[in-house]
Amino acid sequence: RDDVVVFDFGARFMNYCSDTTRTLVPGANEEAKKALEAVGDALNVATDTIREGVKSSEPDSAAREVLRRHGLENYFIHSLGHGVGLEIHERPRLAQGIEDTLVEGMVVTVEPGIYIHNRFGIRLENLVVVRKSKAEVLNRLPLIISV
Repeated sequence: RDDVVVFDFGARFMNYCSDTTRTLVPGANEEAKKALEAVGDALNVATDTIREGVKSSEPDSAAREVLRRHGLENYFIHSLGHGVGLEIHERPRLAQGIEDTLVEGMVVTVEPGIYIHNRFGIRLENLVVVRKSKAEVLNRLPLIISV
């Protein structure tokens, strides 16, 4: 089958939230597999831009540029991410037009996704901690899960 399966899940531990998304492409849908790789590239490039002092719009712009190079930018219809803590959605928002400054210790999601109407949707999401020189990825799951 050519179904695409998106898993978006999280947990609470000592009142703190987590948030993770993975997408499985179990069939022979080559278009979806290529899109999954592009979304993974966007996530990695966006994560590489996250560090203390960066404006919260910059990772979003970086992810959009990767998807533009793959011809998928018009299918990325939401912001890149959000803060996570005692609530699942907190500040800062990683989004176009949002100029919050990232501060060391903030926990944010990086979750690029594309959604092609009547065909498939793909999203990947990691939780990262803002550090002085680079983001610390908290997830241990591989981005691409072969089935």
